Amino acid sequence: MSEPAYFIAQIEVKDYEVYLKEYGFPLLEQLNVIGAEVLAADFNFAVLEGDWDGNWIAIIRFPSAAVATQYYESSEYAPLKDLRINKLSRRGSVVQVPGIPTGG
Repeated sequence: MSEPAYFIAQIEVKDYEVYLKEYGFPLLEQLNVIGAEVLAADFNFAVLEGDWDGNWIAIIRFPSAAVATQYYESSEYAPLKDLRINKLSRRGSVVQVPGIPTGG
């Protein structure tokens, strides 16, 4: 069994309502199809250390690193990614992190 992988996104969203309508809800539909799950996504967070360069955070769990990478590079996600980067946000970062192997 593959270990999960996670996307952690730090985004500066221009308009929350528009972001959720045009990106967030369509994204959720796509993620459900591939077995991925949004673990956290909100503008209400506390920075405990260091600098944070955004007003939105999201953490998404994918079934595996291969599924995460395939989705990020897919033609299905491409229009949403373009919308997020070029219309709905000022800037942002998305990182992919492997899950910690569990005993089993």
